[in-house]
Amino acid sequence: MLVYPTSQSAGIMALIKIPGINDFWRRLDMWCQPRCQKPYALMTYTGSAHHNRSLRLYAKLRGYALNNYGLYKRAEVMGDGAALPIGVKYLSSEEGLVHRARECKDEEDVYRLLNIAFVEPKNR
Repeated sequence: MLVYPTSQSAGIMALIKIPGINDFWRRLDMWCQPRCQKPYALMTYTGSAHHNRSLRLYAKLRGYALNNYGLYKRAEVMGDGAALPIGVKYLSSEEGLVHRARECKDEEDVYRLLNIAFVEPKNR
């Protein structure tokens, strides 16, 4: 994963052929994401599909939405005129996600915010 200091994410998905190894084709995904998205990207790209789905469901049941870009409070949870916690940023989206819950400095911070025990990447 490449991390760079901008507000934009970019990615490429490609097929590559490895010569000399039975000429197999392999899929190669490369993503560049801003530093503020690093904990969420690491969680997504180092976890199994099952673990990622479970985390996202757990977050959703608590009024959040979690993806590889951030952890957000859902619009219907924030309500009209609700006070925002320190560090909240506005985000508009067709999914009804409007407020970043908090900037997390690392993966453990995301788990703490969701009030669940941290799971090491090798155990995901």
